[in-house]
Formats: sequence, structure tokens, C-alpha cells
Amino acid sequence: MKFRTFFEKITWLFIAAVSAIGCMETDKDYYDPDLRFPNPLGEISAPTGFNWNTSAILKLNVHVNDTHNGQYYYVVEVFDQNPYIWNATVLQKGVAKKGQAFSTVLSVSNEIGMIFIRQTAPDGLSSVRSYSTTEGDINCDFTEAGTRTMARTTLPTTRGFSEMQAPDPNDTSLFPTSVPAGVDIYDPNKCESGKSYKVTASTNRINCWGTNVTLYITENVTLNDFYMAGNCRLFILPGVTVTLNQGNNFGQNDCIITVGENASLIVPAVLQIDSNYKLYNLGEVKANTFTCTNSSYFYNAGTAQIAGTLDGTNGNVNILNDGSISANSILLAGGSHMLNSGSGIINTQTTTLNTASGSWENFGSWTTDNMDISAWNNFFKNGCKLIVNKKMNLRETLFTIDSDSYVRCEELYMNNTRVDMGKGSLFEVTGTATYGYQTQDKGFKGTGTDKAVIKIKKAVATNPDATNIIHYAGALLVICDDHPQAERDAWNIRWTLTNGAEWASEASNPITIDKTECNEGLNTNPTEPEEPTFPILVNDPSVYTLVYEDMWPFYGDYDMNDIVLKFSGMNYLIDKNSQTNQINFNVTLQAIGATKAISVALMLDQINASAVSNVSYSGATGPMTFDVTASGVEAGQQKAVIPLMDNAHQFLGAPQGSFVNTHKESLYNVGEKTLHVTITFAGEVNPSDFNITSLNFFIIPDINLFTPRKEIHLLGYQPTKLANGKFWGNNDDNSQAGAYYSSKENLSWGVIVPGAFRWPQEYKNIMDVYPQFEGWVTSGGTTNTNWWTEYDSQYIY
Repeated sequence: MKFRTFFEKITWLFIAAVSAIGCMETDKDYYDPDLRFPNPLGEISAPTGFNWNTSAILKLNVHVNDTHNGQYYYVVEVFDQNPYIWNATVLQKGVAKKGQAFSTVLSVSNEIGMIFIRQTAPDGLSSVRSYSTTEGDINCDFTEAGTRTMARTTLPTTRGFSEMQAPDPNDTSLFPTSVPAGVDIYDPNKCESGKSYKVTASTNRINCWGTNVTLYITENVTLNDFYMAGNCRLFILPGVTVTLNQGNNFGQNDCIITVGENASLIVPAVLQIDSNYKLYNLGEVKANTFTCTNSSYFYNAGTAQIAGTLDGTNGNVNILNDGSISANSILLAGGSHMLNSGSGIINTQTTTLNTASGSWENFGSWTTDNMDISAWNNFFKNGCKLIVNKKMNLRETLFTIDSDSYVRCEELYMNNTRVDMGKGSLFEVTGTATYGYQTQDKGFKGTGTDKAVIKIKKAVATNPDATNIIHYAGALLVICDDHPQAERDAWNIRWTLTNGAEWASEASNPITIDKTECNEGLNTNPTEPEEPTFPILVNDPSVYTLVYEDMWPFYGDYDMNDIVLKFSGMNYLIDKNSQTNQINFNVTLQAIGATKAISVALMLDQINASAVSNVSYSGATGPMTFDVTASGVEAGQQKAVIPLMDNAHQFLGAPQGSFVNTHKESLYNVGEKTLHVTITFAGEVNPSDFNITSLNFFIIPDINLFTPRKEIHLLGYQPTKLANGKFWGNNDDNSQAGAYYSSKENLSWGVIVPGAFRWPQEYKNIMDVYPQFEGWVTSGGTTNTNWWTEYDSQYIY
């Protein structure tokens, strides 16, 4: 029901006042329990069981990775953002050590989609894990390295890493050191099938049309022409140099050329091997360009110097390096396979991997200025040291970094890519990592039993507003102090840190990786371990605004401004058990849209009255006429009830019946006033008992401080022992034990909003002011979960 005129408002108040006469026991005969008022939201109702919460309540258990065997306490902090890259707010704080977890109950606004938990060791080293706030209670165990949850993409069994075998350098049938007895000197005009020939310095061309021919080159030769038919062998004996002046396509089937130790094959133009051709090198191969195609095989255990491009294209090409290769560029395409073994050293300006059905493996040292991987393939693996001096592009691919191996690049670009990292591996980006779009099964994934590390100087997104820019998961530590924010809001996640992945600052990184032939290593910077200084001050940043209707058990006009309270500034000191014996907080009265005299109080649902030893107030004037015990809690209560103010109008210095800060033309709009409250306890209490679901704020209309009295609580919150229960289930109310202060349409007489709230002006129904409110109510809170962020500015105060 929406009020459009002041007359309608007065009429409403008159009817309600008559109906509410029954609040007083002496006039109970005037009270009609069957009288109903129109639903202020029209035909709208909320689903049964909807609790009207705007925050998630999480049970939190944190186990630290105690490497000091319980000798010291670790500090545990919970943040709303990653504290290493953003100005994060501490949501909760405590201590833990081996055998003593930090356990608490955390209230988190629906606007926060992720929380970040940091453990700080007594030596100053720290790391962070991240958790979704939408998946229920959280068990954070820093002792677990983490696991990778996504499965590998399944490929046909015919694809995989190459199983090429290196020829035996001591096999004289492949690498002869001399010419067998009885071998004729080669005659370019006579090359018979099945024969063997010795090639000497007098030869300037080889033109052999016979098959199964074996040629032994025993002296340095310069050839202006070269051809061998299928199934032939050419052996360049140790110390011999062969120069081919023209480009050559060694293209006949099943031929072999071997280059012996200290021997050389020099091709100033294009060198190409084809059709199952094999080139084995123990000495030196020089070429302008070297192309391998169609099941050819290049084995290098010496040196290969390629002025232009070494490329593998088409077919099942195999390139195996046990020696040293330098090239301007290396390109793999088609079904090519390339393996750099543990003794292999490769230097090139550009490395391009675009082979969808081949493989690339590095188990040695591979240095390149730029690297581009752009084919989805499960068989790109770095198993030792890969150095990219400039830019590394990873697009539409899977890249594996084996255990204890190392990758470094200056610039990184990733799009639709997954990088799997084994235990102890390290990936360093010394400049900027630029992220495009990665679905949640993409990104960096730690796959081992111990953590891998990705260390990034700076990370940016190609689209500053994009979601799913990157994901970090599994046994992984991310070190980055300059990174995009994790979320635009709770519903637009930019990146995630899941399945045990952790984050650290470069200054406090907790992981050491030893320097080896395959890894540049990573050092920590610990300080001498020491205990935290107890007690530890915890400043809870939570701010909540509570708004009430005052007509219960009848509906009001639903402008939700009869009482507007702000709760903030909670702080306390914790001991070694993460317990406290005193808590401080602020209650600010911001507006009064009620004409009634209204009192305000707080019941601590998890704290018995006997547990409180003292209540004190400062700031604005506090309660005056509540009946309180010597400890300051309200008398006659089982739970601790803390009086806050016995007359809201008097608290703000306004005359009774006036609108205060709800009507812009009111003569009594004044500044808000804050009451500082300190509660001292007889013993230790758990700060988790003060999460917002346990802080039961309520109002008492008509200043009936005698009992039984009318109390108005938020939906689902229990009344105090002094509440008058005769109204429950009557009129518009549908309260039942355990489900108090719910209307027959499951509407509430109040709501808690995280943070500051712009309450509606007088006479303005909240549904008209907040367009997403209706969808939030009718969906039972599953949609429009931040409805309070969008409003009609002309109707708010």
C-alpha cells in the first residue's frame, strides 16, 4: 500500500492507533486479532523459508601450515580483497598454530563474492587463499598443497609425445670412422645399386641413381650437385667437411646422412629432408634454412647453426637435439615433434609452435627472444629451463611445466590457455602478463604434491571490464603485487584462486625453490621468528543499516524508515585463544519516520545475561528508564539485553511525533547521533558470537517498558523473555516458534542492509524507490541480491 497524500497517512495512523489499543492490557477488549491490513506490496509475497538475509553467514575453520611445530602462534586474517594487490579490509582476525585451529562465524555481505584468508608465520612469511562466499562453510587448510580438479582434455591415443630414439654415437654402422677394405672410389658416372663407394676430394658432384648405395666421404669436398636414390647412405667421416653449394632437397625415401665427430655439412642455401629421410649429426651442420617434412628425422648431437629457420612441417617429422642448435627461428607445424634432451642447448630468436597433432618437449636449455604457442595440444612440455627474453604468447593451448623446471619471460600474453605446473616448478614473468579470456578450466594449475610458483611483476587484462581473465588453482603459489582486482562485484568474477592455490607478496613469499641446472630458484626473506604481541586488536569494519516498520502486528506503509539505525565500529582485543573479554561498537540513530515514542535495544542471542559484568556508554545520551541490573543489562532476561535508547525522538532532540530525516520539509531534520557502547564480560567469549545474525536489534513502540511489552524484531530473530506473545499469529503476523516476526505473506517488519543505506522518504513505499526489491523478495533472495544499490534518487532522503 502506497501513501500519496498527507491525509492518507493520517487516516492510516488513526486506524492503526485504534487497532493497536490492545497493546495495553487495560484496553485489550478493543483489540481485534482478526483485523487485517492490505498487503503494502500489493499481491507480492515471499517464498516460505526466505529469511530476508542480505549477508551470507559462514562457519570458518583455518588450519595453518605450522613449520615451527607449535612453538609460535600464526596470525590469521580474513579479507574482502586480496591484500597483496588491493587496499583490502580485514573482516576477521585471530591466531592459530599446530593443534589449534582458528574457528569463527563470519558474516559477509552478498556484495562480496570471495574472501581471502591470510596466514602470517612468526618469521614474517605469509600467503593467502581465496574462497567463494556462495558455497557454504569454509575449511581452509594451509597444510594441504592443493589439487587440480579439472581433467585433462582427452585426445586420440594415436597422438602424444614422440617416442623417437637417439642413434648410438658408438654404432660404427651409422657413424663409421674409416672405410671398409675393398671399397671402390666413387665415379659420378657409375653408381650401381647395392655397392659401396669412397668419395674423395676430386669429387664435385654426386649423382647416384642406384638404390641401397653406401657412400663414405673421406676427404673435404665441395659439391655443386647432389642426388641419391632411395635407401642410400652417406657417411661423412670424422674431421671431413662437405659443402653443398646449391640448395638441396634430400627427398628420396629412407635415406640416411650421418655427420661424424668433428665433421661438417655446410649448405649455404636451403637444406630440406623429406620422405622418411634421416640426418644424424655428431659434428656440425650449417645451413641458411633447414626444413624437415614428411616423417623425416633430424638428430643432432653436435652443433647445428641455421642462419634462417629450422622448421618441421607436415607429416610425422621428428627433431631430436642432444647437442647445440642455434637458429634465427624455429617453427613446428602440422604433425611435427621436437625434443630437446637433457644435454641439449637451443638458442633462437623466435620459437613458433603451431602443431596441433605433434609435440614439443624441452628437457635441456632453450633460449629464445620470442615464443608463440597457438594450437590446442596436450603435448607442449617444458621439463627443464626455458628462457624467453622478450614476449611469450600462449593462445588456445595447453602448456605443461614439469616438476622442478623453470620458465622465464619478460612479457606474457595468455588467451584460452591452461598452464599445468608440476611440483617445485617456477614460472617468472619479469615484466607484464596480459590476460585475455580464460574459462574456469583454464589458467595456471598446480598439479603436483608440492606447490609450483608463478611469479609476475605486473598483470593486466586486455579488457578492463572483462570477467574470467585468469584462474589459479591447485598446488600453486602466485606471487604478484600488481594485479587486477578479483571481482567487479560478487556476480562478475575476474579471476579465482581455488583448490588450495595461494597468493603471496614478493616481500613475504613463504616458498623456497633450490637453484639447479633446470631452475633459477626462488628465495624467501624470513626474519627471526617471534610471537605476535598479545592482546591483538581487531577492528571489525562491518557496517550495517537496520530499517524498521513500527506497526506490527499490522503492516505499515512499508517506507522502511520508522527507525533507521546504523551499526558500525566494532572492535575488541583477542588473546591466544582468539577470545575476548570486552567488545566495543557504535549505534547511530539516523532517522525517525514514526510518530510513536520508540525505544531501541539489542539482545545478544549467543550471550547469557550472567556473562556480562558491565555495560557503559559514551557519545550521545544513552538509555535512561530501562530496568537494568548492576551489570548494565536489562533485568529479567536470560540472554544479555543491552538498552540503547528509551526514546528515539528525545535521543535526537526532536519533539515527539515529528518526522526526523525522513521528510525533506520537516522542521525537525537534525544530524544523526552516535552512541558508543562498551560491553565487558565476566570471562572469555568468542567474537564469532557477535556476527550480525547474533546481534538481535529490536524496537519497542509506545515506550511500554513495563512487561509484557510489544517488541518488533527482524524476521526470524527471537523475542526477549519480556515480549508480549499475544500478538503472534494474529492480524498480519504469522509468527511461530523459531520463525518469529514473519507476516502471512512472509514479509518482514524490517531488514538489514550491508553498508550505508539511502532510506526512502516519508510516504514512499520501498518497492517504488528500489526497483530490484520486488524481484529479491519474490525470488526468495536468489536474484537481485544487491537490490539496495539501485534506487530512484528523487525518492530517497
